[in-house]
Amino acid sequence: MIVFSPHPDDMALGCGGTIAKKASEGFEVYLVMLTDGRHAFTHRLGITVEPSPEEVKQMRKAEFMKAAGILGVPEKNLVFFDYEDGTLAEHEREVEERAIEIIEKYWPADMYYPFRRDCHPDHRATNRIVRGALQRLRYAGSYEYTITHTYARLGPLVEKFLSILRRNEVGEEISAFVALKERALDTYESEMTIISSKQKEPLHKSVKKFLRSKEVFRESK
Repeated sequence: MIVFSPHPDDMALGCGGTIAKKASEGFEVYLVMLTDGRHAFTHRLGITVEPSPEEVKQMRKAEFMKAAGILGVPEKNLVFFDYEDGTLAEHEREVEERAIEIIEKYWPADMYYPFRRDCHPDHRATNRIVRGALQRLRYAGSYEYTITHTYARLGPLVEKFLSILRRNEVGEEISAFVALKERALDTYESEMTIISSKQKEPLHKSVKKFLRSKEVFRESK
């Protein structure tokens, strides 16, 4: 199993329970983090010093590694592309080649990456990159996870209806791993404390919607 995560927290939010479940069943799980997350505070809070983007990068990488360990993924199975967040769209062809190398090396039973209409441009770029790689490799067995839909109010309802028509919605039962997923999400202290304290809606409240007994994916066709 390979999970492509545009930012450090996406893999845990989108499919943390599935990662933990697969790891517990003895599957080799590889996590690929495409960006370094350095601008989390720059873009959302306007903070450029104390901590600096470089310090944020190191902070978020450490959180990612800790979360991965909690979910059962060893450090040797973590892959860092280290592109500056917000710039993936500028490097799509290059990143696609690197994604192909990873997929060919491990050729997993299944693969997970962000939904094509997620709101963040890095998520949409990751989707294009991975789908391009899969098409070139003629790979079957991939699933899209969603964090926040571009059209937050109506988007999810429309997608649900379309999924029924296309019969491409897949659910993974993770009841036994919800607590583990929550522990992994708790490691992202930079977001749960620094960012959350500056927002009207604390992040830990919005995280609750990701802690359900089933993770839902869209089978990519």
